[in-house]
Amino acid sequence: MLALLVVAVTGWSRAGHAAPDPKTAAKKLVLEGAQLVKRGDYDAALLRFKAAYDLVPSPKIQYNLGIAYMGLERNAEAFEAFQTFLADASEATTETITKARLYKESLLLKVCRLTVHSDVQGATITLDGKPSGTTPPPGEIMVDAGNHSLVVAKDGVGTPFTKWFDANAGSSLTIE
Repeated sequence: MLALLVVAVTGWSRAGHAAPDPKTAAKKLVLEGAQLVKRGDYDAALLRFKAAYDLVPSPKIQYNLGIAYMGLERNAEAFEAFQTFLADASEATTETITKARLYKESLLLKVCRLTVHSDVQGATITLDGKPSGTTPPPGEIMVDAGNHSLVVAKDGVGTPFTKWFDANAGSSLTIE
C-alpha cells in the first residue's frame, strides 16, 4: 500500500478567517486527496494535490503528487515529484524521506533516462508536444517507457530537429 504524506501541510497557520487562507484550503485539499488515494481514485486525488500545490507550492505536497502519479502509472512524473520533494524535505520525517527514496529508486526501473545533446544553446526541447526545458538540459529527462516524439527547435536557427524514439524501461538513451 502506498503511504501518503497527509501531514504535507502540517504546521501551517490555523488562524481563523472569514474566508479560508491558502494554507487552510491547501490542507483541506491534501486531506481530500489522501482519502481519494485510499479509495484508488488517483485521477481525482491528483487534481486535489495539484490544486493544493497551486495554492501553496510546498515541496512537501510533491510527495503526495508522486503517490498519485504512481497510482496512475505515470512513472516519469512520479519520479520528478519525489525528486522535488527530496530536494527540500527538511521538515519531513525520516520515515517519509526513506519511503520517497525507495519509491524513486523503484521508479528508475520503470522509466527511461533521456539525455539530449544539441549544438544549439537555448533551443526548446519538446517531448510528446509538451515543453521539457531548453538546451542544454540541466540533467537527464525522465520519460515513461514507450514511443515518444522529440522536437528541438530555436526560432531563427535552421529546421527543427524531430525524432521519434522508443524508450525502454530501466534504460538510458542519448539523442544527439
